[in-house]
Amino acid sequence: MAIEDPLAEGPVTRTFLEALFRELREDFAALRRDVASDVKAIKKDLGELGQRVDSLERAGEWREEELSAHSKELLEFRDKNEGLLLRLEEHENHSRHSNIRIRGAPLQADAGKFEDYILQFFRQVVPALEEESVILDLTQRVGRPSKCLRTSLRASLLSAKGP
Repeated sequence: MAIEDPLAEGPVTRTFLEALFRELREDFAALRRDVASDVKAIKKDLGELGQRVDSLERAGEWREEELSAHSKELLEFRDKNEGLLLRLEEHENHSRHSNIRIRGAPLQADAGKFEDYILQFFRQVVPALEEESVILDLTQRVGRPSKCLRTSLRASLLSAKGP
């Protein structure tokens, strides 16, 4: 109900004020109902959002635990891998596929002279060989020195590693 302007018709009457108050009460009650329904909707939405936040927090915690477990497992695997790489290198150092068997090289008491002798031999065989690119490791002398020979010529196993 729309109330007309009271000043347009003359003095304000009691019935006019009662009608105005009635209409204001109805509008206020309607606004209160609208606000109450909006508050209920907001409460419902906040409840759902709260549940979603809780769910996301639980999922985040679970993922953090999983990440922590995987990180620990990764560190364990990394340690195992380092150990295996060391063992592999040790096996490669002692494997025979990279050994060179040399016979007739003079047995020297000084290992440096023997290495120089071998490097000189390799330089003659492979002239483009750079000394720094080859690492020689006298793995072992094969056989026993002969007592009847004055110079001990024994086979030597060398492990040569290059670039």
